Amino acid sequence: MGFVINSIDQKQHINLSEEAWIKIDEDMRNFYFNDGRANLSGFLNTVFTNFYEEAEASISYRMDELYDELERTFSDPLFDKYDEKTKRDFVNRIVMVEQNRLVKKVRSYPKGQGRKFRINNQNVAILEESIDDKFYEGSLGLYLKGIFEEYARKPYDEREKIFFKQTLNIIRLSITQKKRLKLSLKEKGYADGSIRMERKFYVSPHSVVVDKTSKFNYLVGFAQEILPNGEIAEERMVSFRIARINQIRMMSSKSGRLTLIKQRTLEQELASKGPQFLSGDIIEAVVRFTEKGIENYQRQINMRPQYTRKIDDYTYVFHCPEVQMIYYFFKFGRDATILAPESLREKFRQRYQSALNNYLDEKQKPESIA
Repeated sequence: MGFVINSIDQKQHINLSEEAWIKIDEDMRNFYFNDGRANLSGFLNTVFTNFYEEAEASISYRMDELYDELERTFSDPLFDKYDEKTKRDFVNRIVMVEQNRLVKKVRSYPKGQGRKFRINNQNVAILEESIDDKFYEGSLGLYLKGIFEEYARKPYDEREKIFFKQTLNIIRLSITQKKRLKLSLKEKGYADGSIRMERKFYVSPHSVVVDKTSKFNYLVGFAQEILPNGEIAEERMVSFRIARINQIRMMSSKSGRLTLIKQRTLEQELASKGPQFLSGDIIEAVVRFTEKGIENYQRQINMRPQYTRKIDDYTYVFHCPEVQMIYYFFKFGRDATILAPESLREKFRQRYQSALNNYLDEKQKPESIA
């Protein structure tokens, strides 16, 4: 028997732990990418639709899977020495232990803050027709709490995969069928939530990979940008964060097959740069450290570029994308000075000057900037 839903407004109260709400609020900010569509009901409905079939909180689904697995196991000739009643007793005992574990897990989540959201029609049908409420004594709130608490306790990259399940399914299908994708990317938005612009691409996909440091999911492959004037840019190696993809479809009539040479080239670049810097051109940069800067470089491994040689004990040479140099070394301040190339040195100078201006009175600012 399924749950009974309030048919008037389909609103549901749920009480989640502080930890769960923190993760949900964080994911809403990250996954909607400032496009103005973020709302609690939309977010929770998407998570439920994409996750309920795999969640341990859907106990009836997990029990059906366990029964099927145990039946296959006990059908092995190894168990022929046991009669059918003994086999059924084994199965029932194992199922009962697992069922009790899952029920206990759902009921173990701490209370916190209560909020309401509206369940959409698709999920109302699922809850009424596909979910057995007997494990929750008819409490829809308890079941939904189990779903969202379980979701919130997963690592960031797994939560991202759940929320963008439909996008990832299209990508995986196109990879399997070796078809090209057409997609648009969301650019960073204004403070009011509006989008500055969209960029469109034809993509021959290679794979979906997780950056080991930031835990973001990336689509990597070769792409041609569709320029605003309708022209098609030259093909290049790319990586797109899954959260930035706005619209995506597989082009059934267009081949996305990658040659073996392209695949190997991309895999080599992935190994050396990582997916977050795959699209950047490699530059040679020279950095002079203070002693504290060297300590920081040895300690701070997130997005850290590897040096290729030392000029002396305090001066290192790097070969990596320019954007990686900016992301990693800007926070070092006076403890890491860019010596070359001059273009990168100037970018650091301008950024530090801009930051300094925020702390200066108007009279103190340079005339060219004030």
